[in-house]
Amino acid sequence: SRDTGPPPAASCSLQAGRDLDIWEKLYAKDYEEKSRLAQFISALTAFAAEEASKGGKVGVANQASNEMLGRLQVSHAIDIERVNLPDELTDEAVREMARRLDEDRHLLDALDFDRLLSQAGKILQAEPNINLIPAGRRVIVIGDLHGSLTDLVKVFAEVGWPGDEDFFPGENEPPVFVFNGDFVDRGDHGVEVLAILLALKVVHPTLVLLNRGNHEDEVVGRAYGFFDEVMSKYGSHELYTRIGALFAKIPLCAVLEKEVF
Repeated sequence: SRDTGPPPAASCSLQAGRDLDIWEKLYAKDYEEKSRLAQFISALTAFAAEEASKGGKVGVANQASNEMLGRLQVSHAIDIERVNLPDELTDEAVREMARRLDEDRHLLDALDFDRLLSQAGKILQAEPNINLIPAGRRVIVIGDLHGSLTDLVKVFAEVGWPGDEDFFPGENEPPVFVFNGDFVDRGDHGVEVLAILLALKVVHPTLVLLNRGNHEDEVVGRAYGFFDEVMSKYGSHELYTRIGALFAKIPLCAVLEKEVF
C-alpha cells in the first residue's frame, strides 16, 4: 500500500516543532542585530567625542546638547507620590527609600534621581574599567536583576545590606557586593533598581561595585523596555539621556582571584 505519511497528530506536532525552531532562530537573529546596532552606535558616539575633543564641528553640537541637558524638565507622567532624599545620604535614608519604592510603590523624585546620577557618575568616572578585588576578600555577586525590585529586596533580606555590621558580626572587613550588570530592561522597576544601586554606590563606593552589562546602553534600552519605563514614569528624554551617560561610566568587569565577573 502507498505510504500516506504520518498521521494528522504527528504532522501537527512536526509543524509546531518547525515553527518553534524558526521562531527561535528569528529571535536570536533579532537580538544579534540589535546588539550589533548598539555596538555601532557606541562606536559612533566614541568617534564623535574624539572629534569634539579636536575642536571640530561636532564639539559645537555637543556643547549645544549639553546646554539643553542642563535644564532638566520632567512631566509627572503617572500620578505617584514622590520620594525625596536628604542632602547627605546615609544607610538609613537609602533603606527607607528602598522600602517606599518597594512596599509603597512610590517613585524617586526626578531631581533627586538626577542628583544620584551626578554623584554616582563622579565616583564611577574615577574607577578603572576593570575593578581588581583583593584576594581573600569575601564577595557577594548579584547578577541580572533586569528591573526586578522584588529580587533585589530579597537579596538584601537574605545576605544583608552593604556595610551592615549587624549582619556580618566578627568580620574584619565587610563583604564587597558586585552587581554584575543588566540592572534594567524586561522588568517593570528598572528605574527603582538603578536608583537603589546608585544610592548604595554613593554611600559605600568601595563596598559596592557595579559592572556594565549589555542592557546598560541607551540603544538597547529603547529596544527592550527601559526607555518606555523612564518615559512612562518621568516623561523626560533628558533624564534618559543622562542615564545613558552614566551607563558609559560603569566599569566593564571585576576580577577576583583570576576569575572575571
